[in-house]
Amino acid sequence: MPPLLILLVKDIMFTGHLTMKCDIYSLGVVLVESITGRRAMDRNMPTGQENLVEWASRIKSTRKLDKIMDPRLEHNYPIKGASECFALALRCVSNKPKDRPSSEEVLQSLERIYALHK
Repeated sequence: MPPLLILLVKDIMFTGHLTMKCDIYSLGVVLVESITGRRAMDRNMPTGQENLVEWASRIKSTRKLDKIMDPRLEHNYPIKGASECFALALRCVSNKPKDRPSSEEVLQSLERIYALHK
């Protein structure tokens, strides 16, 4: 089973059905993958880091951004934008669907982050 599908199955089991919040969760996974440069599930990672969402959710603090950012970026990114994007991603992958932002909130957040750094 593909890694993202595994994460979605977990989400569907929690809610009992597919909703827009499942799509928001998927977007959050993609955001975390983009920020970290890692795959959603990677069995080659050390224990406790195989599930990217669980690992990133434990980090929580954006002050530790340098520990999670894709090293291939070589610190070539706006820290505030990366921090806000990571915070948005964590909201999107919240275990509780009701705590996830709406698609409109996600769009507004991404537009705001983009506008700050264009």
